[in-house]
Amino acid sequence: VRGLWAHLALYDVSQFVFRYIDKFILTLLLSEQLFAIYFNGSQEIPFLSLLLGAAGSAALMQLSGSKHAASDDYAIALQIRSSKLLSCIVFPLFFFFLAFRTEVFTVLLSEKYIPSIPIFLVSIMVVPLRAYSFTTILQNRHKGGIINAGSVGDIVIACALMYPFYLWLGLPGVAMSFVISSYLQAGYYLYHTARLVNKPVIALIPVSNWLIKLIVFGCLLISLHYILTIYLSPEIVLICGILSMMVISVAAIIIEFKTGNGTQHTQAEA
Repeated sequence: VRGLWAHLALYDVSQFVFRYIDKFILTLLLSEQLFAIYFNGSQEIPFLSLLLGAAGSAALMQLSGSKHAASDDYAIALQIRSSKLLSCIVFPLFFFFLAFRTEVFTVLLSEKYIPSIPIFLVSIMVVPLRAYSFTTILQNRHKGGIINAGSVGDIVIACALMYPFYLWLGLPGVAMSFVISSYLQAGYYLYHTARLVNKPVIALIPVSNWLIKLIVFGCLLISLHYILTIYLSPEIVLICGILSMMVISVAAIIIEFKTGNGTQHTQAEA
């Protein structure tokens, strides 16, 4: 247990470093104006980390307190259930920021930060990953070494890609290096989790559920943005977008709960 806590403490520190290392490096290299543009475009959506942390902690508590805690199938089912619910919030939020990114910057900040929008567009590509807690099963199985190896590798890859991607794409390239490293880290965790539970990687992810949501939420919010911008001012467009995103999320959660409860009843009867 002491070893696992030590690994998790190191993991938290490395995640903090990953979150700010690009900004620290760029403060040494960029002018104040350019750094402000990057800083505003690369800001993380704060409550997403809290949401993912809460979901991961809840899943860990349920795993540790269940009589089926040692069952790989139970752990996978719980992980999939959690990711389905998380996606009801994360995916609409992702498409909201994707479609309404211009209004977010021009209305909430100012038009002088319009150059930050391409950086923001790249940065939010990491948001869909927040619909899955990649380390929950690894933590439950006390695989702190694997967790930290993925975290350190995340930082190393991002820093290695930062300069060549900056030469290629400018400041959006810096953001892209961190997005790519995050997806590689997610793949690394999924690979080791699959080996741990003796399942293929595809069995750990609710692919069909996510795919349907991505298509439906994407079509709804992108189409809505297109229609609203024709008739309304940016301020009203942004307000309507926020309200629509909230309605879609709540509706998706209700549907997910009903679907999940129906599936559980069917399995219990079987």
